[in-house]
Amino acid sequence: MTQSRTFTLPREDDLGLRRITNLAGLSISVLPNGCIFAIEHQHERGRTMINQVQGSPLDGGIARLYLRARAPEASVWQAVGPGAKVRFGAASDRFAWQGEASGVRHRVVLWLHPERRVWLWRLEAANTSDVDMRCDAILVQDVGLGARNFLMTNEAFASQYIDHHVARHPRFGPVVMSRQNLAQYGSNPWVAHGCLDGAAGFATDAMQLFGPAYRDAEDIGPGIDLPGVRLQHEAVCPMIQAQAVTLKPGEQTAWTFFGLYEPDHGEASSDADLSRIDAAERALDDFAAGDAGLSEPVRSVVQDAPPLATAPLAAETIARSYPERAHEERVDGQCVSFFAPDPPHN
Repeated sequence: MTQSRTFTLPREDDLGLRRITNLAGLSISVLPNGCIFAIEHQHERGRTMINQVQGSPLDGGIARLYLRARAPEASVWQAVGPGAKVRFGAASDRFAWQGEASGVRHRVVLWLHPERRVWLWRLEAANTSDVDMRCDAILVQDVGLGARNFLMTNEAFASQYIDHHVARHPRFGPVVMSRQNLAQYGSNPWVAHGCLDGAAGFATDAMQLFGPAYRDAEDIGPGIDLPGVRLQHEAVCPMIQAQAVTLKPGEQTAWTFFGLYEPDHGEASSDADLSRIDAAERALDDFAAGDAGLSEPVRSVVQDAPPLATAPLAAETIARSYPERAHEERVDGQCVSFFAPDPPHN
């Protein structure tokens, strides 16, 4: 007799989230593993999720902040994200992550402005080695701009309705503006991302960074630069690459990335929206140092598990195992996919 098993998935209140909120209706929640769960806007008609995919207690989320050493030896590590080896803490208006790797001590503060629809990512880095180091940083943020049920039904479908406009700010460089064209609660949510210290590059879709090479290597390569090309695909993910800085031994620097949200942007994004970015710069004037008690985050075994390495099947193995094939797809003469007849279209 086959025994059945029942699984009960935890609800949001069971996840142990830490949450910060402000008077503008914004909230940011973080999981015990130190990964972003959701960035949301609460309003009279409901709740709009600004990110696209809720973070997971098992493997984290998409949002992350990379810190990279470009020279003398190239290396990359997550200062925030599922792979970050850091201590994590929270206060009433901020989250903090702190760690050290490859001769660089780093601290990240994610701060929510108390009154405005603005949040800042401030990454501080100090060279603790005895050689000059050239460093930069990359912010990665998935974007949904919709009701939770709309986004979680089909993230790829939701992505097709988000339009990107990249405008060049005279001081901040490229700013990625993302607008939800499919009305949510009767409005068109809009968000902009950029770097107050000047961006060196950008991307708009996860495909531009998290492709097959990412899966094989466990993470991005240290020498990869964002392409600076707008891609309207199926995984909306604005990314901003900061300008590189050379740090002598003992020197430190900081980059400040921003997110700026508007609950209803009636018109398509344009260069005229650069005037809105001044709000992010003014928000920096209100930012102040603050403590957030740090402790070890609760990491799952999945977060630290290496990817499973596999080898392609030989042509004779495919022929023996699947003698009947339909709709074969070939790249450079090599079979990369096909359908088998049993069960239908397997």
